[in-house]
Amino acid sequence: MAAPFLEKIAEYFGSPEPAIRLILSVLLGYPFALVYRWFFFHQSATVVHLFHTFSGLALATFNFGSQVCHSFLCVVIQFLMLRLMGRTVTCVLSSFIFQMTYLLMGYYYTATDEYDIKWTMPHCVLTLKLIGLALDYYDGGKEQSQISAEQKKSALGCTPSLLEVFGFSYFYGGFLVGPQFTLQNYLMLVSREMSDVPGQPPNSVVPAMKRFGLGLITLSIFAIGGPLYPASYYLTDEFEAHPFWYKCVYILVWVKINLYKYISCWLITEGVCVLSGLGYNGKNEKGEPQWDACANVRVWLFETTPLFTGTINSFNINTNAWVARHVFKRLKFMGNKLLSQMFTLLFLAVWHGLHSGYLICFSLEFIIVNVEKQAQALVRDSPLLTSIAQSHLYPLVYVVQQLIHWLFMGYPLVPFCLFTYDKWLKVYYSIYFCGHIFFFAAFLVLPYLRKLKSFREAPEAPSLHPLRSVCSCVGGHQAVKGVCDGCLEETEQGTMSHLTMARMSFLSFLLFCLTSVAHGNKANKHKPWIETEYQGIVMENDNTVLLNPPLFALDKDAPLHYAGEICGFRVHNGPGGSGSAQFEAVVLDRSTGEGLVRSKEPLDCESQKEHSFTIQAYDCGEGPDGSNSKKSHKATVHVRVNDVNEFSPVFVERRYEASVPEGRLFDRIVRVEAVDADCSPQYSQICFYDIITPNVPFTIDNDGNIKNTEPLDSKRQRVHSFWVTAFDCGKNRAQADAQVIVTVKPSCKPGWIGWTKRIEYTPGSGSIPLFPNLHLETCEETVWNIQATVELQTGHIGKGCDRDSYSDRSVRRLCGAVRGEVDLLPPPSPATNWTAALPTLPSSDSSLVFSFNGSTHVAVVPDSVASAVSGDHFTLQLWMRRGGASAQPPANQARGTRKEEETIVCSTVKNDDSYSHYSLSVHGCRLSLFYWPDVSAARPVKFLWKLEQVCDSEWHHLSLSVQFPSVTLYVDGVTFDPALIHDNGAIPNPAPHQRLVIGACWVEPEEKPKDIVNNTMPESKDTGKFVSGYKGLLSGVTVRPGNVEPHSVVECLYACREGLDFGDLETLGSGMKVHVNPSQSVLVLEGDDIESFNRAVQQVTYRNSLRFATPGVRPLKLTTSLRCFSEESCLSLRQLEGYLVVLQPDAPQISLSGVGPHLARPAAEFEGPQGVPLFPELRIVCSLSHAVNTAAQGMEGGALMSDAVAHTLDGCEVQPLGEELNPEREELLVDMEALRERGLDIINTTAYIAITGAESISVYEDVLRSIRYRLAKGSARFERRFRLSCSEMNGRYTSNELTLEVNFLHSLDSLYHPSHLLASQQQFLHPSHHTGELSGHTLPNPHRNSVVPGAATVIIMVCVGFLVVMVILGVFRIRSIHRRGEGARGGGKEGSNQWDDSALTIIVNPMETYENRMGIATDIEGECDDEEEVVDSPDDTSDDQRIIIKKEGRDSAPRRY
Repeated sequence: MAAPFLEKIAEYFGSPEPAIRLILSVLLGYPFALVYRWFFFHQSATVVHLFHTFSGLALATFNFGSQVCHSFLCVVIQFLMLRLMGRTVTCVLSSFIFQMTYLLMGYYYTATDEYDIKWTMPHCVLTLKLIGLALDYYDGGKEQSQISAEQKKSALGCTPSLLEVFGFSYFYGGFLVGPQFTLQNYLMLVSREMSDVPGQPPNSVVPAMKRFGLGLITLSIFAIGGPLYPASYYLTDEFEAHPFWYKCVYILVWVKINLYKYISCWLITEGVCVLSGLGYNGKNEKGEPQWDACANVRVWLFETTPLFTGTINSFNINTNAWVARHVFKRLKFMGNKLLSQMFTLLFLAVWHGLHSGYLICFSLEFIIVNVEKQAQALVRDSPLLTSIAQSHLYPLVYVVQQLIHWLFMGYPLVPFCLFTYDKWLKVYYSIYFCGHIFFFAAFLVLPYLRKLKSFREAPEAPSLHPLRSVCSCVGGHQAVKGVCDGCLEETEQGTMSHLTMARMSFLSFLLFCLTSVAHGNKANKHKPWIETEYQGIVMENDNTVLLNPPLFALDKDAPLHYAGEICGFRVHNGPGGSGSAQFEAVVLDRSTGEGLVRSKEPLDCESQKEHSFTIQAYDCGEGPDGSNSKKSHKATVHVRVNDVNEFSPVFVERRYEASVPEGRLFDRIVRVEAVDADCSPQYSQICFYDIITPNVPFTIDNDGNIKNTEPLDSKRQRVHSFWVTAFDCGKNRAQADAQVIVTVKPSCKPGWIGWTKRIEYTPGSGSIPLFPNLHLETCEETVWNIQATVELQTGHIGKGCDRDSYSDRSVRRLCGAVRGEVDLLPPPSPATNWTAALPTLPSSDSSLVFSFNGSTHVAVVPDSVASAVSGDHFTLQLWMRRGGASAQPPANQARGTRKEEETIVCSTVKNDDSYSHYSLSVHGCRLSLFYWPDVSAARPVKFLWKLEQVCDSEWHHLSLSVQFPSVTLYVDGVTFDPALIHDNGAIPNPAPHQRLVIGACWVEPEEKPKDIVNNTMPESKDTGKFVSGYKGLLSGVTVRPGNVEPHSVVECLYACREGLDFGDLETLGSGMKVHVNPSQSVLVLEGDDIESFNRAVQQVTYRNSLRFATPGVRPLKLTTSLRCFSEESCLSLRQLEGYLVVLQPDAPQISLSGVGPHLARPAAEFEGPQGVPLFPELRIVCSLSHAVNTAAQGMEGGALMSDAVAHTLDGCEVQPLGEELNPEREELLVDMEALRERGLDIINTTAYIAITGAESISVYEDVLRSIRYRLAKGSARFERRFRLSCSEMNGRYTSNELTLEVNFLHSLDSLYHPSHLLASQQQFLHPSHHTGELSGHTLPNPHRNSVVPGAATVIIMVCVGFLVVMVILGVFRIRSIHRRGEGARGGGKEGSNQWDDSALTIIVNPMETYENRMGIATDIEGECDDEEEVVDSPDDTSDDQRIIIKKEGRDSAPRRY
């Protein structure tokens, strides 16, 4: 319903209310532009887009109400087309078809025969904008060489956002009536480029006010002249009765005044665009700013041009430019300019509307423009017409030409404004189709006139000036010849104006047309006269129509009999084609012309509320027969049917149901609705509703909204049922009442549902969902943003997370690092004893971790090792954790609060002829590298990095690559540039002594501590010469001289094998975002839709690519943040805590076999130069095999470190049992060249031989098979026992212990050797004894002695020898049992509660044959039964945190290398 203020204004000006709203909306653009200049000009682009969007939507809502949804829908669909279809022809065609179809459908359903201001008026402007947007977006995807310079200005290089499209579409300066502008210009406005002062509001107030003032002038002209010259006058009989010349003059004046309606709106909106800056068009040659970028009319040209093309070019400029750029020029492929012009005008006609008048208007424009072009061409070829145009008669010619120009300018605009063919055809009949006759004749005749003129002209020499041909055609005409001579004399100053010639030529043809038109008018008798319009009212179910004004027909022939009397009225169909069949008009008094309109049958308001038809009066003619009777003009009658309250309200639904949570008061629970079939607002509106069920805690308002009057309780009453009724404004009650059922739901508790505190992970499972059944319950609270953070704490697992359990050296080799690194903190051993004094800590990843306390814990690397890492190109790598094993970062510690400097590595190395010095230190949250390339000459340089990782008390991997002067630092695989590099200036030089220290730096005794190059602290009694001690943990400290490590290798060394991940990004809902930190320990989900968010949470997974993952507990946290529209009542969710339990993996069973428990060879073979291989047929088998977990390959480092190396051995050890090897008598031989080729390391001592390095099982088999045992000459023994064992994962999994007993066989030749008593005794044994005692061995044929002693000597020697042999065998037997008993004491203790044999005395028969012990061929393979034990989780009170771990049944822990 219109506001009373607007109704008064519309009534005062006599204009329709929509027109007043439109003018006010156009004028409101100026306040909006001022607000933009004052408050939003320097704001961000988002704020400016929002301001333009909402201001334009406000104007659209003010004018069209809810119908603004049409433009909103088209803008959204256009944006989706750009996004989904991209820069394709399909997108352009789809946009064109959809936008034009939507516009034409709007015309079809809303158009009438009158000029109405409806939502289709601004929508036609918006349609061109959106189609142009699609074309500009398509041009932006082409090569620059394929588009024109004009297209380059408007082409879009990137896809616009939805906010940009909204701001462009609803910009208040062009949404309602134009002008057209491109998105590129709009974006330049938002980016503050459309200003004569870059970055500042434009100086456009004065130009804008000029356009505003000019617009008010033209608006005033239209407001005054419009009612005097209305278009409706064309349809009156009075206009038809006027003479021909009067009708032509009326058309001339009418078109001039009527066009000011459009010009005024365009000038005012142009001022808005200029004021905001959108009208800025650069600067001219004089440097003056131009403000005509949005000019839609050129007023001076419009008022002064005598040409049709001039008027077209000065009127609706931006729309014409849009059509020329996007329609006419893009039809170039048709190859016919005339055809392209026809299709362009056809598009304009259809774009304006579906009335036939638009098509007639633009078809006439096509004919007129082409006739004018032909006439201009004819004038250019006619020297006579050119000379007349240059004469003193031209002002008179100009006036006549203007009159004719505006006459035929109004001629095609008549159907443009009258719309339907019955109206404009009547007007054209009254002026005898003069325009059609003239222009169609000229269109056909002009080409022949040009040919005729060309035929009569004599040919000229090609070298003559073109004007000479003009002179030759006039011959002896002296006046024209003088003009020609003058033209020839001034050829260098330019030729005559084409525009002047065109005017003269067109004038001559129009004068010819006027003279050929007959304009006589026959005298007619008077016709009856009635009013032009009547308003009528008829009551429903009645038939008498009350008209206002009353129906009277007058005739100027009165009081003549018959001729001055009214004989009757005729009723014709109305504008809609109906109405005449239901009404009739009768004459009550023939002399006065009084009449009555009535319906033929009672009318029904519900069937049709309004009726329109036309009536026409006719007199009685010249006699009783009514001959030569005259008819009046047709008058329109509008009849409104008044309603009667005959219908009762009816509810839309008979039953309404709703459910609400208990304990709250609601503004509305459910809304009931009833409708009334009466047609009038008085009786069709529902005045009030009522609850007829008594004593219910509910109330209902007049709009049907039901709410509760007290909080509901589901326990007291779960379902409430009651009845409501409705009354219309005529007090009629509803025919049937409606039932309302309200169900009370129990109170809802917001939070996460389905949270599982304990999650178990079986190693080798790949990726498992952490929250498969988790979903968020908000209890119907509306939230617009949800953010959840999942945190997996793995800092206690190894060095920050689960990594490969190989030694640092093996991991480097598996990662492809260049060999040649030097381990500065190796495992303590006789060869590497400088780390023996450092305390070590246990590590779950089997690596060796050294602790430094900042004072006494220092490792001094020997000079022999330090000399191997000299030079200025080296890579230093280490694992570091500040503060020790139990350190935690203080909650209130600020950065840089630690004042003492701690040195990690301090080194002075000798180069070829100089010394260089460097030290790596930490100071608070800063890491520094102090480098002195030449301590005797160069100046030191210090590199500083500010890193949070240095002071967070967590494990971090550092890789420092030095190629002086370039230094590259990788922290956890990420590159960091130095925050500061500076020259320390002149300071005392360090002493030229080679020294490498880990955990501190040193000072020379004769130097003061302050002279130690920025790395020292005051020397104390406890530190001695070592200062700046490091406090924390170090592991894997290596340095490698030469080129730096590749980035991929550094990433591989740091790669974690476990972390958080998201299941399938393809299924991620709209508006969802996922972010995972580099270490995959924190995953953040963000979204705005609860359903999509719940699906996303259920896809959060845990991944561990290690087949033998480190078992243990990983704490898990879920933090949720909600943002609601009402921040005061927004939900707050507590943090959820749980834990992930990684179960003990299935341990691989490494089995060593293929070697018998005994190896017997002649002693001569052991004394040979190559010795005897100990394990010639060794076989190593792993009983657990599995495929590589391809699902884990996507994790960081997966490409270099996969589970395919799960069965790669990293160490084997051969240990002599009993006493250690005697280097003078025996040794173990290893092929060192083969080890170096395979990249394996060896530790060879008298106690054991250890071969280390990650390699395949086959390589270790080859190496172990090549190990030989050799004795020195004359050093043969009776036996020697060896034990072989292997391990993988840095000793985490070990094989069975393979024990081999080596027996030395001696020949009879050794009987006379004084040092071999046992051998001398054995040679007298019977040969069969050898077969029995050494059964199971592969023996060579013994060399038999041919000497045969005497019988007595043989008997004595046999007896003595036999006795000695038995004694020796008994001694060895007891000794062997004693050794084995010691090795099995652990197992004996486990069974001590079942059997106690401490009191038993076992007597060993020394005569028990050696055959019984040696003949049992058992293959000892250290297979042990796995035992299960329960290890409590960190929280001993929780029963659900128990972890089942498989314990290895090993007697001793493996040695780490």
